Amino acid sequence: MLAALAAVCQWVGAAVLASLTAWVASVALDKLRPLRLLDSLPSRAVLITGCDSGLGHELARRLDALGVPVFAGCLFPEGPGARRLAAGCSSRLRMLPLDVTSDQQVADAVASVQAALSAASGTELWAVVNNAGISDMGEVDVTPLKKFQQVLDVNTMGAIRVSKAFLPLLKKSKGRLINVTSPFGRWPVPMGSPYCLSKSALIMFSNVLRMEMKQWSVAVCTVDPSGCETHITDTECLKLKYFGNIEKTFPDDKESVRQARKKNCEITLNGVKWLIRKDFSKVIDEMVRTCVGKNAQRRHTAGFMDTILFDTIYMEPEFTSWLFWTIVNIIYR
Repeated sequence: MLAALAAVCQWVGAAVLASLTAWVASVALDKLRPLRLLDSLPSRAVLITGCDSGLGHELARRLDALGVPVFAGCLFPEGPGARRLAAGCSSRLRMLPLDVTSDQQVADAVASVQAALSAASGTELWAVVNNAGISDMGEVDVTPLKKFQQVLDVNTMGAIRVSKAFLPLLKKSKGRLINVTSPFGRWPVPMGSPYCLSKSALIMFSNVLRMEMKQWSVAVCTVDPSGCETHITDTECLKLKYFGNIEKTFPDDKESVRQARKKNCEITLNGVKWLIRKDFSKVIDEMVRTCVGKNAQRRHTAGFMDTILFDTIYMEPEFTSWLFWTIVNIIYR
C-alpha cells in the first residue's frame, strides 16, 4: 500500500514539474519571439486615452514612429504634455480633447475620429487603448467616498464609456480594444483599495466583453504594466493625497492617530518604491505588440520575470501580499 502511494506521489510530482517547466518555457519563448507587425499600418488608426504623460504619451510616440495614424486623447490638449507630444510626432498624429468622464467629450471624440477616417480613404479605426487613469491612497476607513468615486469614474467607468462609444467602429474593422489594467487589480495592496478596486473591475469588464465580442471578431486585450514610474506611482503625490485624507477624517484631538497612520503610509510607500522602474520601454514594447502586433493575446504582461512573478502571485494573492508587506514593515518600521 505504501509503495503504491509512493509511486502515485512520484507520478504526481513528475507531472507537476513537467507542467511547470512547460509553462516557464512557453513564457520564455513568447517573450523571446521577435515582434511581428501587421501589414498596412498606415491604414490602421489607433485611439489612445490619457496621452498627456506616462504610458499613453510614450505609446503615441512609438506608434507614430511606426507610421500608425494616432488619435491622442488628452485631458489638457493645450497643456505642456500635449504640446511636447505634438512637437515630437508627425502630422499624422491628431490631438483630441478627451476627458473620459465626460459623455459630451467622448461623443465629440467619436465624431472627430469618424470625420478624420472619412477624409482619409482606406483608413479604419483598428484599436482603442483605454489608458487614462488616476490613483489615490488610504485605508478604507480614512478614504472619503468621493475619492473612491473619482478613481472609479476615470479608471473603470471612463474605460467603459469610451469602449461603448467606439465599439461600432471596432466591429466594422474587426479590430482590438485594449484596456490598461494593473497587477494591483489582482494583487491586494494595503491603502490602495480605490485603485485596486477600479482595476479589478476593469479586468472583469474586459473578460466579459471579450466573450461578447467574439461574434464580431473584435479582440479584447488587457495590458498589465508593472512598476512604471508615472504620475500614478508618484510616491510624493500619493503621500500628499493620503495626508489630506487623514486630515479630513480624524479631528484635531486625534493627532497621535494621525501620526501613526502617516508613519504606516510612509512604510507602505517605501515598499511601493521597490516595484517602480524609471525605464518602462518593455511595457511600451508590449503595448505596441498588443495594438499592431500579429496574434494578440488576451493578457499581456511586460518582461519574462514580471510575467513569472505576477502569475505566481495571482495563485495566492492574499498570502503573497501579506508576506511582501510584512517584509516591508520589518525593514522600514
